[in-house]
Amino acid sequence: RHERYINMTHHTYFNLSGENNVCNHILKVPANELFLLDKESIPVRPMQVYNTIFDLRTPQNLNHLLKKEHEQFSFTKHIDHPFNTEGNSVLLCNKASNICVSVKSNASKTIIYLGNHLGRKRYKMSNNNRLEDYAGIAIEPQELPNCVNLLEGKELYTYDNPFERTITYEVSHF
Repeated sequence: RHERYINMTHHTYFNLSGENNVCNHILKVPANELFLLDKESIPVRPMQVYNTIFDLRTPQNLNHLLKKEHEQFSFTKHIDHPFNTEGNSVLLCNKASNICVSVKSNASKTIIYLGNHLGRKRYKMSNNNRLEDYAGIAIEPQELPNCVNLLEGKELYTYDNPFERTITYEVSHF
């Protein structure tokens, strides 16, 4: 019997305004829990989001959010964490462009990465500006990274139990 652990996602970056960063975007992540990371960015333990910087259950302006501090940011530089979204839609909007994108999946977690380290590369954006930190936000539905080493969500797939992932992107007006 050939069992395999599989955890695939689509690693899409969003910048709905075309500006050099996503600071003027609004983010909503319907999750009551996220996983804290170790210094190698490996998820190690769950944490409730209530009354923390990670409480994104109501829409948050990223400009305001990026000014907040947390001990995790000493090595992540800001949010780069798996949220326990349990199939609920993550919403990203920008008033200036009048665009919203909703990301929904059958995955139990969604990693939210605010592009904290994008400026380390010498890449350019499509508008020819140099890529800077927070130039895009990645919304990555998946299972918990490292769950194969934890008890959380460990499922092995076989020919009789195939891996299936659905990710839906819905674009609308703000």
